[in-house]
Amino acid sequence: MKVTIGILAHNESERIRKTIRSLFQQSLISPGREDVKSVEIVCLPNGVKDDTAAIAAEELSASESKVRNPRISVRIHEIERGDRANALNVLYHDASAPDTDYIIQMDADIEIEGQDALSNMIDALRETPRAKVASVAVAKDTAFKERKTVLDRISLAASGHVQAGRESTSGCLSCLRTEVARLIWLPIGMMGTDHFLNHALLSNGFTTRDFCQPFVMAPGARAIFETYKDLRSILHHQRRRVIASTMNWTLFEHLYEVGKAGDTGPYIRQKNDVDPHWIAGFMQDLSKRSGWWVVSPKAIQNRFLWVRNRRGLAKIPVIPLALMATAVDMFSALRANLAMRSESRWLTKYW
Repeated sequence: MKVTIGILAHNESERIRKTIRSLFQQSLISPGREDVKSVEIVCLPNGVKDDTAAIAAEELSASESKVRNPRISVRIHEIERGDRANALNVLYHDASAPDTDYIIQMDADIEIEGQDALSNMIDALRETPRAKVASVAVAKDTAFKERKTVLDRISLAASGHVQAGRESTSGCLSCLRTEVARLIWLPIGMMGTDHFLNHALLSNGFTTRDFCQPFVMAPGARAIFETYKDLRSILHHQRRRVIASTMNWTLFEHLYEVGKAGDTGPYIRQKNDVDPHWIAGFMQDLSKRSGWWVVSPKAIQNRFLWVRNRRGLAKIPVIPLALMATAVDMFSALRANLAMRSESRWLTKYW
């Protein structure tokens, strides 16, 4: 069994050292697992303006020498464009070994909880033939603070508190079968890559609306990521989330039309090659067609679904958080709508 681990990094010089050290605590990296023939660890700094690449190279080399596992290799694959979707395309198609069996993607600002987390993701896929991707529970670091500030509570409310046990792609840490990853192409310049990947996997490349269940949760594994620390960052992130959701829901309908002729991966790849800014043009057209209100209703209904999906009395404790999150969402939706109506900002503010 051969494994590729891709670390997606954009200006993470302050956090990437801790993330790499967390990665090298994993049992998958140790010499003890005999069924693992090789593990290549590839850091993909994309569009960085700081010392992320240099720090990552230094820490990867130091950590590799400590493990003393001849089956481990490390390298840096720098990407000029600062774009998560593009970085994922590079990982899936260029930066991973041609004969790798599994591709693990992880963000450069997380801490992996559970020494067997990566091993459990791979084992979950091996034990679940129907599954295409294995995910882990995800939580913000502030969720574990005993004394939470008002900003902590707003941040947790905005994200739906702690995401645990939810079967979907946890973008900050997940594992795909290589044959699945090779079929996926993401539109360069898009936001909301996790949402896009989830939908692409559920719909078999946007070829059907009869969803399959391609996800499996790995037991005993969790990714903890650092939350935004100030109100301005929280609101900026939420505005981006609303724009990303609007972008995705509109794009999905377009891709379902394309998908009537087959898998949409080749179509997206061709659009990327011809015009790397095609998504910006796509959204500019949407803003022209939509009139005053551009934001998709689906972009602001998640909190209601979050409460509705809980059973009985379990709804009561989350109602205050849901109301707080809804207030943040509505304010963010107004700001997002103003941004989307300003056509020039599509190429300057968000790409």
